[in-house]
Amino acid sequence: DEMDSIIRAIALDEGVVRGGKGCNIVKERQKKSSLSQIDKGNIDWAIKNNVDIICQSFVEDQEDIREIRKYLNNRCDADIWAKIETEKGIDNIIDIIKEVDTVVIGRGDLIPESNILKAVKLENIIINECIKNKKNIIIGTHILDSMKKGNQPNLNETESISFFIEKNIKGFLLAGETSIGVAPVKTVKFLKDAIEYFEGEI
Repeated sequence: DEMDSIIRAIALDEGVVRGGKGCNIVKERQKKSSLSQIDKGNIDWAIKNNVDIICQSFVEDQEDIREIRKYLNNRCDADIWAKIETEKGIDNIIDIIKEVDTVVIGRGDLIPESNILKAVKLENIIINECIKNKKNIIIGTHILDSMKKGNQPNLNETESISFFIEKNIKGFLLAGETSIGVAPVKTVKFLKDAIEYFEGEI
């Protein structure tokens, strides 16, 4: 139960931990054998409300997706997306790609699961495999972090958007910029304008 999985830790750096936040302990994630009741309830809600997409987080092998398809049992025709956030998921990326319509690269967790330098290499592995297999790619998180506080986007972020569009990325997934950022509308508008501009240039 939950009490068996409590970890006591000492914080070495100060900061704020908001409610509902997780903690990355590399290679120590417990593998669940099946969908939880909460997962099943969410899928039932998705079916009832005719959603277009069902996205599974922390996909590490093709069985994670097959369980969803089995539970769906052809009750809806939503696209199935896999969010890849760990090295294990990348090790199994070829098998995972066969089971999904789109791959989301979850950089927010991929960085602490590896490190910020290795994450770039792993990100490119996913992109290259998806391009090779004609699968859609979504870049998730760390798109416009500087805009969380209402600041203007910086050059690095803008160059990154351009780079991914040149790679034929299907889309971007904002996270903190719109969930806790002070200028969500401004951020979405800039991203939309940037996409349209760079797509026109390319």
